[in-house]
Amino acid sequence: MTTFVREAGPRRNPGSRDHRVELVLEDLRIRARIADENASDTEIEKIARADLAALGEKKSEQVGQEIERLTVLTRLPKRRDTLRAVEMAGMLRLPQIIELNEQLQLRPGSGRKADRWPAIAMLWALAGGLHERPCISTAHEAMLGDPLLGFALGYPRQRPLSSLYELIGSMCAYHDPWLAMSANIAIAKTLAARHASAGGYPMGKVLMVDGTFVQGHFQQRMARSERERELMYSDAAPNAAFARYTNAKGDTLVKCSGYKWVSLIDPRAMIPLVGRLVPASADERGACTLLLEDLFELWPDHPVEYLVGDSYFDHSKRFNRSLESCWSIHPVFPSHGASKSDSPYADTDGVPHCDCKLPMSRHSHDGFPTLAARQREGLRRGEPMDLEEARVRYDCPNGLHKSVTVRPRENACLYTLLPREATSDNGTFHAMRVAMLLKRNRIESFFASLKHLGLGGKDQQRFRSKAEDTLEWILAIGCLSITARTLLHDSGRYPGAVQILDDLGLLRVATPDAPAIGPTPDRALRGDQMLRDLLAAQGDHDDLARAA
Repeated sequence: MTTFVREAGPRRNPGSRDHRVELVLEDLRIRARIADENASDTEIEKIARADLAALGEKKSEQVGQEIERLTVLTRLPKRRDTLRAVEMAGMLRLPQIIELNEQLQLRPGSGRKADRWPAIAMLWALAGGLHERPCISTAHEAMLGDPLLGFALGYPRQRPLSSLYELIGSMCAYHDPWLAMSANIAIAKTLAARHASAGGYPMGKVLMVDGTFVQGHFQQRMARSERERELMYSDAAPNAAFARYTNAKGDTLVKCSGYKWVSLIDPRAMIPLVGRLVPASADERGACTLLLEDLFELWPDHPVEYLVGDSYFDHSKRFNRSLESCWSIHPVFPSHGASKSDSPYADTDGVPHCDCKLPMSRHSHDGFPTLAARQREGLRRGEPMDLEEARVRYDCPNGLHKSVTVRPRENACLYTLLPREATSDNGTFHAMRVAMLLKRNRIESFFASLKHLGLGGKDQQRFRSKAEDTLEWILAIGCLSITARTLLHDSGRYPGAVQILDDLGLLRVATPDAPAIGPTPDRALRGDQMLRDLLAAQGDHDDLARAA
């Protein structure tokens, strides 16, 4: 069992907020007195407070501008305003997903096709949010006699339920979920190309990482012995584990017997990029390193520069240093403080204060292993670069004291490119950090979307199978369906799909006078080809409407 303790880190900023405001006011009074030696004390106080208000407005405006640069590029309709079966019909006919489904039908080793379409259709029905929770028997029953769902899923051949269980299990065991992540990246590249000219941060420059518990189909308690663990988890779940989070008093906050799903998401497109199913007791920092390896293998020139996560990622100096040195990624995590107390300027979050009792002005930075430096040296992401010369320089805001230089190689958690405390300069870099952390809840929105699809549910809503391979495939397909749905609506293809299915009579309500719903076989084939042509078309909304 692994126990994670959640506790607030020590306060690092000296004094109360009122005390820090008074220090800034005193500095502004001095500056006002230098500017006008003949002004009265009342006038000096008035000028200083006006300057303080202007300073606060400026910093708020800077944070607002940075938040604007993080605005979500893709706007999706609410799920209650769309037809999920129509979305499924569109997603399964995207070129990237057609290629994935063809790979799943190949027999490993032989290269010959097998009749695995019933299992593939079932996977998509389970992971695509067509039902409240992923239950094979419920999805199998729902597909019987439903013309719209049958067309959306490609009319899978009906098989006995026991045979379907075996087919799904063998297919998921044979094929690596890496295939789904590869298709997901292909769709993400299409979205990035569509929004290449958008303002703000380019899509991919900022990524977010986090994990969420996924209960396995076991008793949600800790096994008391190794034998009991074997009986509880079985051979189908070799990586399942038990973990819990507690507070500083030892009270259990949350517990899970099963797994974590750890993901990297793009907050501007609100889509996942890569994800992994790891034991519930796994270290999310180690999982994050594996995800970065996956990402750059699938997308070698991905432009990420900043990684945003929760304070757990701030616990390790080694992890933060590796982000800078091996991946050329700047960590942006809330401060925890556990790994900083023995370093200079730890009480001011890594921002030096001079004898003026004020945060020093951030002057410049250099020596960081940037992406441009990697390209010059011919190094791929993941290969370590020298961090010895990386530094951030600070100057006295009043020009009275010596400059101070901090180096990430000494403590990469504390001495970050984006300062944790507002400095006395224009504050742009601090505003970037504040804006990114304010939008950190977008990854929680992604996990909520997964749960809305019926994935990652608790207790009675969890996936009722101990097969670890199947669970990982369902979660991978769930992530892929979120990205595919985003492309379907962002490109304006959904209305065209609705029109095609409506022309086929699949959206008509059955009546006593016309009880039969659905097209003839010939019309179904033509409709399928029209939908494929629509979704293969490239261009803006008007081009796609003409293709429909």
